[in-house]
Amino acid sequence: MSATVASSSASGTGSLSVNAVLLALGILFSSAGATSRQPLLKRCRTAVARCYTNCVPTTKPRYTFTDTGAVQDLLDAAQRRWPEIADRKTLLLRLAEEGRSVLAAEDQQRASEARRQRVQTALTRIPSLVDAEVLLSDRAWS
Repeated sequence: MSATVASSSASGTGSLSVNAVLLALGILFSSAGATSRQPLLKRCRTAVARCYTNCVPTTKPRYTFTDTGAVQDLLDAAQRRWPEIADRKTLLLRLAEEGRSVLAAEDQQRASEARRQRVQTALTRIPSLVDAEVLLSDRAWS
């Protein structure tokens, strides 16, 4: 590879070989063997975009939270509530657990209220469906 790449800088115009650019990016591979594709440099290659989660077997969504703003306020309040928990990740999981408990309690309260409403509706309908005087008399049993 003998191609060159032109570059301009504040000091003037220069040229870099493709090998120099690849070497600077850590992409140039050794020519030790035809099948060997080991990079010459062992550096972080931020110029090469890659997804590191392809190998992780999951179909579930992943979430990233930054400890700023509202999340920070929530975690600070959780820290005051549970001072024995020092790890912010554990606090976040505890908040999620508490939220689940609150939602379950609200669901149970709604179900109880709906059941109470159905009972009240049934009790108000009974007089229109059943004649109490007939039930109390001998006519109901003959």
